[in-house]
Amino acid sequence: MKFGLTYFIGLFFLLCQCSFSAQISFFQIHQQINDSMTNKALSMPDSLYSVKNGTLSISDSLALEGWRSSYNRYYSASIHPLLEKIIGTTFPDISFLDENFKSHNLSDFNNKELVVNYNYPYCAHCMDRIDSTLKAVRKGQVHVIVLLSEIYRKEIKDFKNYGENVSIGLISDDTRNLISFNLGDDIMYYLSKSRGVEFFDLIYNTNRHEAWEKFLEKHSQ
Repeated sequence: MKFGLTYFIGLFFLLCQCSFSAQISFFQIHQQINDSMTNKALSMPDSLYSVKNGTLSISDSLALEGWRSSYNRYYSASIHPLLEKIIGTTFPDISFLDENFKSHNLSDFNNKELVVNYNYPYCAHCMDRIDSTLKAVRKGQVHVIVLLSEIYRKEIKDFKNYGENVSIGLISDDTRNLISFNLGDDIMYYLSKSRGVEFFDLIYNTNRHEAWEKFLEKHSQ
């Protein structure tokens, strides 16, 4: 069977298109989640709370529980299915500043598998998970990158020294929103050497932390 030049040119562009689609699929999922959350009234109604002298007071606890139940149903039905599609996508080549404010990209670590963690420095439980993750991964083969919001420029200087297999970085609000989907802190991604998302752990996913630990245990064998 003979194939003409036109066939191979068409095949080449088809493969390029498929490759490009895979690269932007993470962004597409982010956009779908963002659109869904924008169209859905997710903010806690002002009538349910008040803030006085920096203190939050709940004015209607029953209505608050109703709002929480409604949000949880929405999350399970609309957001969770989208998040599940992240596995297998290509993680964006985001940039961050280290403790000396030098810029780095994830592609600088292409020779290693990566754990990318967006964290909150004042959450003890969230920070403890860095240690548990380090104990589970294969030392020397996996690099852990802990990312904080850029507002913590002072805190990063006094950050715990986790050793040479861990990088601590600051990210912009846009990058934070991209990788957290505006769903909170304490997010873990496990990336292949080509930045493919093999697993992720999002704080709002039920039982996800336990699944993360099991994934690391199996992957490190």
